[in-house]
Amino acid sequence: PQLVTCGYESVRFWRLHRGALTALSVPLQHHEGEMLTDLAIDSSADLGGGAHAESQRRLLVASSGGKVFQIDPSTYRLEYVFQLHDAPINAIHMSTGFAVTGSADHKLRVWPLDFREHLLEADHEGPVTSVSSSPDGLVLLVGTASGTIGTLDVASQQHTTLVRAHTASIDGLAVDPHNREFATSSSDGTIRVWELDGAQQQLVEFQVSSGRATALAYHPTEYALACGFDQGTVRKRLAARVGLGV
Repeated sequence: PQLVTCGYESVRFWRLHRGALTALSVPLQHHEGEMLTDLAIDSSADLGGGAHAESQRRLLVASSGGKVFQIDPSTYRLEYVFQLHDAPINAIHMSTGFAVTGSADHKLRVWPLDFREHLLEADHEGPVTSVSSSPDGLVLLVGTASGTIGTLDVASQQHTTLVRAHTASIDGLAVDPHNREFATSSSDGTIRVWELDGAQQQLVEFQVSSGRATALAYHPTEYALACGFDQGTVRKRLAARVGLGV
C-alpha cells in the first residue's frame, strides 16, 4: 500500500518502513511554479485485476496551470503532460475508460484516457471545485464555488443542476460506495448528506464547530465518513440516515 500526496511543485509517494514514513518525489521535468491541486489513480480491479493490471495503472495529477500530469505509480516516472484547461484544474476523477476534470473556468470536461479531445463538456455558474461519481460510474456529481450541486449523466450527456446545496463554496464531495447517498462539505461550516436518487433530498446536516471541512471520503466497507479539515486533522463520523455522530 502507498500514500500519494501533491502540493507546490511536488508529487510524493510515501511508504511506512520500520515505523517511519519515507518519501520519494517525482521529478516534474521543468514544470516549475505549478501548484498540484488534486489527484486520481485508477483501480487495478477496473483493469481486470492481477499483476498485469497493477502494472497498467496510472496516476493523474491536476495543476493550477490547467495541466494534467500522468505518472506511472510503479516506476514513479512522469509519462505525459496534457494541457486541458486555460484555468486551474480544481478536481480530477477517473472512472472505467474515462477521466473527468473540473476547472476554475466553470467547465466540467469528460475525456478519453488518451486526452486527445474531450467527449463532452458542461458549463456551470461557478468554478468547479469537486467531482465524484456514482458507484457504477454513470452519473457524475459536481460541486461548485457558488454552492450548487450538479449531475451529469454520462450516457445521455444530460446535465442537471440539482440544488443550491450550500450558501458558500463546496469544498468536499464524496459518494457512498454501498448506499445511495452522497455527502458535501462547504465553507459555510456544514457537512450535509443527500439522497443520490430521486429528488436528491437532504438527509442530515452537521454543523462544524471549529475549522473547515475541506475533504470527504466514505469508508470502503463500513458505514462511516472521514472528514479532513483545514487545520490538518481528520475526523471519522458515522454517516447514518438519522444523523452524524462522533
